[in-house]
Amino acid sequence: MRKRSYHQFCPVAYALDVVGDRWTLLIVRELRYGPRRFIDVFRGLPGIGTNLLSDRFRCMTQEGIIERAKSAPPYSGYTYRLTDDGAGLQDVIDALAFWGRSRLSSVDINDHLGFVPAMGALSLLYHADDAEMNGTSCEIRTEEGVFHFTLGHSGINVAPGKADDPELIVDTEPRTFVLLLGRPDEAHLAEERGVLRIVQGGIGRLESLLEKFRPAV
Repeated sequence: MRKRSYHQFCPVAYALDVVGDRWTLLIVRELRYGPRRFIDVFRGLPGIGTNLLSDRFRCMTQEGIIERAKSAPPYSGYTYRLTDDGAGLQDVIDALAFWGRSRLSSVDINDHLGFVPAMGALSLLYHADDAEMNGTSCEIRTEEGVFHFTLGHSGINVAPGKADDPELIVDTEPRTFVLLLGRPDEAHLAEERGVLRIVQGGIGRLESLLEKFRPAV
């Protein structure tokens, strides 16, 4: 049951009755690429307490935004995922990301940048449809998990998990990779500093790929 309401006969106000509490839309963001465990979402939201996250999960489940399901092997326990209704909020997340990007220059660059926001940044910042790069896939390995992306005629496809046959495999952290987007000249320095390691492919291929994105800030 909702704790408060704007009591307005307005779809915007009604939507905010449901998703306007702090953390709710960020939980939607964390679940947009598929089911995740409680601990995964918790790690992606530094600053939230476990009790508050549990409360948000409960409220969002009651509203039909998310649902709980048994974890797939090898994990035990449960995962949380968006319902069809909850998935309808993904356009809202995309619109907020587009609106908020111009304000990143005023954000502390040392703020947390996690696994899921990094995936979203790739879609937001990709700008080039280069025939030479079409079909190029890259796998990013981080401490939080693995994700990959593939460049195509209609844009970029980003997904969690390993790529089938990637041209590039990069071992780094989400922040490092996102801050290299649009800055190919800095890739070699990141490799020298040991904050990025090319597992498969070469530095030249990585630099060509980074050119296809706008800088994050």
